[in-house]
Amino acid sequence: MVKLISEKLAVATYTYPFAEEKKDIFYSYIKSLPRGRFNPLPEEDQNNVLITRRDLYKEEILHPLLQWTTQILHIDFITRYMSYDYQIDPSHEVKCNEMWGVTYQKGNILGPHTHSPATYTFSYNLNIPKNSPPLVFPNSGYRVKSKEGQLVIFESRLSHRVPLCKVNNRCVIAGSFGK
Repeated sequence: MVKLISEKLAVATYTYPFAEEKKDIFYSYIKSLPRGRFNPLPEEDQNNVLITRRDLYKEEILHPLLQWTTQILHIDFITRYMSYDYQIDPSHEVKCNEMWGVTYQKGNILGPHTHSPATYTFSYNLNIPKNSPPLVFPNSGYRVKSKEGQLVIFESRLSHRVPLCKVNNRCVIAGSFGK
């Protein structure tokens, strides 16, 4: 018999110190990229959410955000939780394996999914119009209200989703880290 249990899994939020300064630069860049079906989710779970290519970690324009995210990840997650055997050993360098932009319009939804086999996932709220939907962790019911300039880091094995979007141009930059 399968038994469902509750586990303590890490989710943290931060405010990017250069959010106002970098918003227009990052947002213009994400909007300039071709969008398409670079989404590995089944079609019924993505409802036409447009996603950029998944190698944006290579783009110099986004390096300030990526470097800041990597530092926080190392300090608050890797060093603090190094005793768990599924986590990254602090002697190994953290590596961003994927990074992409996601733009939601009215009517878009992103169904429950994880980012396994990655170890950590982040979502940076780049453009968040009023009444944007939260990031929801359906197994626990935990919700992170979307705020512009906010970074959310969590363990990649956590199922998460974005409910029905009732606004246009909700835009995030997301990515995954692993060994």
